[in-house]
Amino acid sequence: MEKSRVLRSYFKAIESYGFSVGERAGMPVLHSIVRGRFVEGVETLSIDTPIDGSRLAYATMLKAPVSEHGVSPSLWEISPQEPVLPDSLEALEAELSDMDEILVETLVLDTGKTRVEARLEVEASLRLLRSSAGLGEERFRGVLVAMPDYTMPLYNTVYSLFYAAGRGMGVLLKPPRKAPLAPALVAAAASRLGMEDSLNLVFTTGASLLGLSRVFRSESIVFTCPSKAAVARAGISASRGRSAAIVSAGSVDDVIAKFIMYGRSLHAGQACGSIGWVIAVGRLSRGEVDALVDAAESVKVGDPTDPSTAMGPLIKPGLAEASERYVNYIEGMGGVVPTGYKRNGRYVWPSVVEGVVKDPIVLSRDPRFPVLPIVYVSSPGEAASIAAMTGASEILAFHMDSPGLRTLGERLTGREIYVDPLPGEGKLPTPGSFMSTGCLAPVKQREGIILESPYYILAKKERAETYR
Repeated sequence: MEKSRVLRSYFKAIESYGFSVGERAGMPVLHSIVRGRFVEGVETLSIDTPIDGSRLAYATMLKAPVSEHGVSPSLWEISPQEPVLPDSLEALEAELSDMDEILVETLVLDTGKTRVEARLEVEASLRLLRSSAGLGEERFRGVLVAMPDYTMPLYNTVYSLFYAAGRGMGVLLKPPRKAPLAPALVAAAASRLGMEDSLNLVFTTGASLLGLSRVFRSESIVFTCPSKAAVARAGISASRGRSAAIVSAGSVDDVIAKFIMYGRSLHAGQACGSIGWVIAVGRLSRGEVDALVDAAESVKVGDPTDPSTAMGPLIKPGLAEASERYVNYIEGMGGVVPTGYKRNGRYVWPSVVEGVVKDPIVLSRDPRFPVLPIVYVSSPGEAASIAAMTGASEILAFHMDSPGLRTLGERLTGREIYVDPLPGEGKLPTPGSFMSTGCLAPVKQREGIILESPYYILAKKERAETYR
């Protein structure tokens, strides 16, 4: 797609959100208002940014921060008080061109964290990105875009994307904490630049997650998902009226256990969906079951208006009794209930039911109850069959190997699959293994596959969708 067409399309997307775009001296210009917090205090700036793929020429200045070890050439802060002169930027690039370390072209307006905190976080992200890309000790020449405000990406990210696209460079995008719109805009721009393989998105909150889900509906994305964001991911799934099943090959640690149980309880008793099943390939260890039990005991389901309630909506009349009958039925079929069934008036604590028999009556019901059934299967193929029987529209797979992921994808075409393929011993998987094993047939059904890892990300689109 030619650049002028890319610009027009991107401008249209920006204008749809209330931002203005114009022309100055034949050069496309993006007008935006930016509020930033600096050492000197909070400032509001009017930015005119030419968007021609060459320079960010107005209102910003790249500066190397000084640390206790001297000037760090791997990190640059933006001061919005001075214009960037083309000669100075050229000189800066020339000076850095021979350095054998990570080079970041564009970075940060600090909106809360100290400079040291921001620097450490960013440098850690870059080291992680370099490791995940399999670059080892080789230099990674890329663009890091930190976005601390809704409007921030609209002037520095456009420059960065064009700059990176023209030089075959990668982009690590770190959305702000509370800006669901920002990553959506940037991701849309990147898709029109053909940067599917070089745009890396780091998501740290459910808000950013939600922002992306509004745009990418037929793409494949790998993103970072800490525990709180994972809970939000489950809530987003449930809010779409979908139910979810979890397929696990073990390694259910405390974080994953809480994610599962919160997702199970978040929408219990409502018309929308929630996490309904854990389908374990092999058997969960005693410690893994204990982690789920501990998570269940930390979650009280009841009235969300009651500040003593940890999680969950108001239980509908009769739901507690129905939940108890459901647990008793499964137990009578040979299941084990390590949690018992705890109830206190209008509140209940979620139950974990282990070793559920593969009974069609049980499996075909989407349990809206605060009950987490665990089904043991012998293979990924059997896991896929059981997941299909549950009627779950989303499958969340933890710690599956490549053949297992492929089997799930082939057997569950048409469902949305979320994968956490994190290997053991703290090692990072390679992006290539994600792309070859996870991005499978559901794209044909206009369904997305989101590969989810709590440690690093790589974004890749199968095809672009009209941005609205």
